Amino acid sequence: MDLSNLKATQEAQKLELLHPANGSVLELDGKAFTIDLLSSDTNNYKSEFNKLMKAAREQKGEQTARDAEEKACDMLAKITTGCYLVMDGKPLKFSTDAMKDLYFNPEYTWIREQVEAFIRDRGNFIKS
Repeated sequence: MDLSNLKATQEAQKLELLHPANGSVLELDGKAFTIDLLSSDTNNYKSEFNKLMKAAREQKGEQTARDAEEKACDMLAKITTGCYLVMDGKPLKFSTDAMKDLYFNPEYTWIREQVEAFIRDRGNFIKS
């Protein structure tokens, strides 16, 4: 074993979205619904996290739970690099704003939870 073979990749990895009730991979016509995500070890993630922390320190007054949730969704959207999702019968057009809206939508909290769990698991970003 060589530790140099266990470095986290700086490239986005695909999360296959699972049905929130039965755990099956969501798909349409055999194509899995995916979200492409950067690891928490990437420079992009660290940069966005630092911006978030700086803004929190500089914010005057108290931050509400809603404010914190919105900022967390914004950060997740910024480390999302692509997706294949179908909504209302058509593919979702990827953009950072579209992903932030999706992550912040209370009807789709289960998507955000899967994204957060995926990026917390470093094994998803280490090639073995």
